[in-house]
Amino acid sequence: MLQAGLLYLALTEPDRRRSLCTDIVLTSRDNLNYVLSELTRLVAETWPKMSQNIRSNLVSLLADLIATKGASVEVLMLHIYRRMSKWLESTDRQSFLLPLTVYTLLRLIPDHNVSVPAPNGSTSSQVTASTASLHSSLIALRQRESNLAIDFIRRYFDRCSQLGRELIRLLHALCRIEPFAQLWQDLFKDISTLSNHFKSVSELLDIMTPQCFTQTLIPHEMEQWIRWMMRNVHCVPGFPVRRYQEFFQVLN
Repeated sequence: MLQAGLLYLALTEPDRRRSLCTDIVLTSRDNLNYVLSELTRLVAETWPKMSQNIRSNLVSLLADLIATKGASVEVLMLHIYRRMSKWLESTDRQSFLLPLTVYTLLRLIPDHNVSVPAPNGSTSSQVTASTASLHSSLIALRQRESNLAIDFIRRYFDRCSQLGRELIRLLHALCRIEPFAQLWQDLFKDISTLSNHFKSVSELLDIMTPQCFTQTLIPHEMEQWIRWMMRNVHCVPGFPVRRYQEFFQVLN
């Protein structure tokens, strides 16, 4: 199939990616539904097996598809955000993706604020150098993430408000870290600087966070294991299910 071949080349030949993306758009007869569904399937099922080059090409191809302004990339972006660990890719193009970006960043920033463990079998000088390098990288990454999240929240607070009580909970975990301290004070003392629609934080706490955001907390592997257990494991009294439950401890 032509679309499948073009997609394969776009993922494996980064130098020709832009021209191949143009060919994909021009030859598509279903508004890119086939390409987006295939990319979503690859992210959901084969992401752990992909090489780093393929992952980078996939994200770059996604950026090219977003630039076309005609592709419905919400589902694909949702799956990629669930695969996110220590890198970020963001967009404020659509109302759903903007709060999803903020939600993901606010979840990642605390993970980049932890102490760096020392590698095993290294000398003290090697440990000091590697730890200092990694620590400085985490500080720079955390600062970039924080600035991006703060900018989105202040500029598009009403869009981010659909996160509801989860937005307050995540900000509370960061309220002692700059630059979130000032945002936290503005939120409680003068929310009018952020929004014309909300009069107090209690109105945000009354908004229940939609499931489409909270489901990003579940890794793909855990979701697949849950589905397998629901189909194949009989949870009845006397039936040994502990060995299946231990899988979740490994993921945690």
